[in-house]
Amino acid sequence: MSCETGYTLSADKLCELQDEYCADYNPTRSACQKCIKGYYVDHNGRCQYSDSHCDMFDDTGICINCDRLYFLNYYGKCQLRDPQCLIYTNGLCSHCRPYFFPRNGYCMANLAGCKQQKSYDQCLACEDGYQLSNGQCKAAIKKLTWNDIDMDFWGDDNECDK
Repeated sequence: MSCETGYTLSADKLCELQDEYCADYNPTRSACQKCIKGYYVDHNGRCQYSDSHCDMFDDTGICINCDRLYFLNYYGKCQLRDPQCLIYTNGLCSHCRPYFFPRNGYCMANLAGCKQQKSYDQCLACEDGYQLSNGQCKAAIKKLTWNDIDMDFWGDDNECDK
């Protein structure tokens, strides 16, 4: 007696499923009940690969719960979270942490001196020491006078060194 491909003959002369990705078989070992991580049980009781960062699948193999550092994107796949992203909309980052702004679904760092940036070339608010000019933050340069410069020509006893 022989078994179909994917099955092995047991000591009891029964064909048992042999699936390297199966974590738990049914009592007769004719179908898999639970697969290893990243695999789901198809309608034939066999394990099929879907997503290595998925913790739980529905009956059709669509991921319904991702690992901790991942989120379920628009296509039903687990995607690595951007640590600077606060809110995802349809699989793309739409709101970022302070000093970052969303661009093409990812968080980009603000340009130097920019406190709140709308787009790559449009700053809305500048940090202290910078001035907003046509959407750009320019370092505020203070014109110094002789009175602003503190120079000590005297020694500790306010007498001229001899």
